[in-house]
Amino acid sequence: MKIIGIRGSKGKSTVAKITIKYLLNKRYKIGYFNGKELLIYKKNKKNIYEVNNYKDLLVSKVEYLIVEIHYESILYNLGLELINYDLVLETNIIETSYLNFGIKENFYRALKMLENLNAIVKIQSKDSLDDIEIIRNNTNGLIFKYKNLKYKSKLITSLNIENINSAIKILEKLEVYNSQRFRRIIKKIQFKNTLEVKKTNNKTIIFDRDLINLPITLKSIAEAINDYNYEIVYELSELTSKDEEHLKLMYKELKKSLHVYILLKDELNQKTNFRDTINKAFNNSSFSFEIINKINQSILKNKKSDYLIILTNIREGE
Repeated sequence: MKIIGIRGSKGKSTVAKITIKYLLNKRYKIGYFNGKELLIYKKNKKNIYEVNNYKDLLVSKVEYLIVEIHYESILYNLGLELINYDLVLETNIIETSYLNFGIKENFYRALKMLENLNAIVKIQSKDSLDDIEIIRNNTNGLIFKYKNLKYKSKLITSLNIENINSAIKILEKLEVYNSQRFRRIIKKIQFKNTLEVKKTNNKTIIFDRDLINLPITLKSIAEAINDYNYEIVYELSELTSKDEEHLKLMYKELKKSLHVYILLKDELNQKTNFRDTINKAFNNSSFSFEIINKINQSILKNKKSDYLIILTNIREGE
């Protein structure tokens, strides 16, 4: 069994799922650890079951194990640093996204441990982007050239160019890469919990459920639509002592947008002190904002802008 580790600030799951989809297409049996569950895919993406430990993978004759390496897993000694990896890949390493949330010491401690992971091959995807020629990067998807071959994907933003490139590098190192097969798979691929685009008669709606890396997410979206002229729905789902600090960090990015909806779940919407924290952080701001408790049709159809970015775990209609 070959073991592939994927680490990074944003894109681990996307790289893992592209890699898994390709390997399943070639009829391999795949193990996948997503940070919470250890799963086995039995040569069919619909035939998935959870197992308890590493031994189960061996008994099931898994051929490739894909591991998402999370900083928390390293810090809390979940054993990932003890695995002998055949390959470890880094994608979209965004140091500031961790430092901004007050875990600088833990970040550097985890980083040092990650650098010492036992791996036969290590790849940094950012070092191989010179191989990519971007032809299109907008809400209609990506078109790029790699080694003189044209690739198309419904995935959007430069973040996903790096993720696709990362999957290619993994498959090349495993010596299972076939460009024709990969191009066919990547053309229509789309995942939940990643950047998704929905077109309506009124506007283009962009979803992302990753609420941590706000600056890099909005920057990549702005590149794709060539503008900061958008509305944004941003969900706040918990009340902590760091909320004001968090809101100030958000403000630097949110002020670039046309209008901001702060989405509060029901329990937070009832807490006056939390609403006061938001108002205090955003009062006298250079953008308009309002607090909402759900995404309704009036927000989806409002023509303040042609684009609505929804950064939330709540989808419309849920």
